[in-house]
This record gives sequence, C-alpha cells and structure tokens, in this order.
Amino acid sequence: MLPSTALRPFIFAKIHGIFSGFRKPEEWLGLLQSGSVNRALNQLPVPEKYRQHGADQRTQEFYLHNALLGAFSDLAPEKGPAGNFFSALFSEYEIKNISLFLKENQAGEEEFYPLPRKTAPLSSLLAGASREIGLQLLSHTEYAPIIEKISQNSETAVLDAALEQHYYSTLHRRALKLPGRDRRAILPILTGYIDIRSVLTVLRNRFGYRQTPEAACGSVYFTDQKIKEKLLTALNNEERADPVRLFPEPRREQIREQLKSIPEDADASTDGTPDPTTLEKAAALCMQTIFRKNFHTNHTSLGPLFCFYFLLKREILNTALLCNSVRLEIPAEEFRRELIY
Repeated sequence: MLPSTALRPFIFAKIHGIFSGFRKPEEWLGLLQSGSVNRALNQLPVPEKYRQHGADQRTQEFYLHNALLGAFSDLAPEKGPAGNFFSALFSEYEIKNISLFLKENQAGEEEFYPLPRKTAPLSSLLAGASREIGLQLLSHTEYAPIIEKISQNSETAVLDAALEQHYYSTLHRRALKLPGRDRRAILPILTGYIDIRSVLTVLRNRFGYRQTPEAACGSVYFTDQKIKEKLLTALNNEERADPVRLFPEPRREQIREQLKSIPEDADASTDGTPDPTTLEKAAALCMQTIFRKNFHTNHTSLGPLFCFYFLLKREILNTALLCNSVRLEIPAEEFRRELIY
C-alpha cells in the first residue's frame, strides 16, 4: 500500500504510461484515409476482447466503455472522500443501466455496463429483474425520489432529466468534500463542465423542444444558482442574438474561439447565430482543451486522473466514429465535422 504522499504521483505516472498521447485531427483523418481501423483500436489501452472489429458504432462504443470501466476500477481510489467522488463519477454508467431498465421494463445483463458488485450492486440486481421487483429495489435507494417522479409522469425525457440532475448534483456535492489539493485541482474544471452542459441543455429545451423558460431551466442542475437566474432572465427577455453570452463568463471567449475554428455547415442558420449543433461542438472542444491541459499538470493531485477519464471517453467516441466511418465509407469532410479532438 502506497503512502498518501506517493499515491497521486504514482497515479499520474501510471496514466501517462498507459496513454500519453491523444490524437490530433490530422492523425484521425490519416487513419480514416488509410482505412486502418485496427491501428486505431490497437492504440487504445484496452484488451483485445473489447475491440469489436467490424461492429457498428453503438456496439463498438459499448465494448470500449466496458474496457474503460475495467481500467479505472484499478486506478481510482476506493475509500475516503476521493473514493466517494470517483464512485459518483463512474455512477453515470449505473444511471445508464437504471435508465435502460426503466425504459425497457426488463433488461438482460448482457445489455448493462458491467460494474463492480461491491461499489454498484444495483446493476447486477436489476439485470433480469421484473419491473415490479426493480421498482421496489430502487424505491429503497437514493433514486427513490426519481421513481416517485416518473410514477406521476412516465415520459422518457422526464426520466432522463431527473437522472442527470441527480448525477451532477451528487458529483458536485462530493467534489466539495475532496481533500484540499484535489478539490483545488478538480472543482474549477468540474463546475465549468457541469454549467456548460447545463446551459446547452436549457437552450435545447427552450429552442429545440419549445419549452417555456421556466420549464427549460427547472429540471437542470447548476453549480451556481446565479448562472441559472441570469439565464432565465435572458430567456424571458428573448435574448438569443448572441447565445455565447448565456454561458458562464470564464468560458465565453474560449467558446467564441472554438466557434471560429469550426467549418461552416451548409445547413447552418443564416442570421449569424451558431446553430445548436455547432454551439455544442464549440463547447465540447472548449472543455476538451481544458481537460488536455490539466491532464499534464498538478501531478500531486487527482486532477489528472479526473481529466484522463473524460479524455479517454472522448477517444473512445472518436474511435467508434472512425470505425463506423470506415465501415460505411463516410466522406472525410463529414467525419471531420463529427470529430471532437
């Protein structure tokens, strides 16, 4: 067992030894043009059994995410505030399993992300359970309020919003309890990530699903209520001319810079405002840049491990996208538009 002073530098060295380089756009395009799916899969730090050569994008993603869970179960702390935080971070996969169960009424174990029974017993208990038994189990857990909510409104959008709100509020709450050096490294990145995602969700609710400003903001979690209040005021005043102004101030200029780097889509709006898909990509690129930068710093904290989680998840999505693009002979321009690097 490593002493606490050595644990964080050890993890820093370990994750950089596992995977030190995340590909640039030119490398992804080179792999696409060469048709080298094997090269892309072989460079990921995952066992051969998780590389589903020739599989469709969804199946490939599923297996690679399973490998991600396996890799992180050996790296992340298990005890104390740090263990609680990373357990909450990985719980997004348990939430996906719960969502699948509730939407499908009953799901087989092979459809679930495999999670350690010790830290996430719900997934193994729900696999194969009837809806009645599953709801009884969930009613005795932290998800009980969500079960109550969907009993009144069974729309899948209500379920997804409730699960997402629970996930981010729990993650934020546990981040606040991290030891000082870990909290200082992780909290600013996490709060920026949550609030950017939340602004995008609100914009999608308001302008995509035509919800009222109050409904669009109501089921979304923000780490700072002032951001939510400003957003609600802007929506009520119908301020849409510059949607970037609706994002948290520290990230606005970064998102503007990313918007400049994204090629214009032929189907984009003609009024000068970025379409929702372009705005989402600019925000994702902004966060990707932040994760990449912090992956290489603060080696005496768990910040790099936190960033590694998001970077490796994105590498998995890009790899699955590449495999699908090669399989379906998707043009390079279209592949490039979907890529997040």
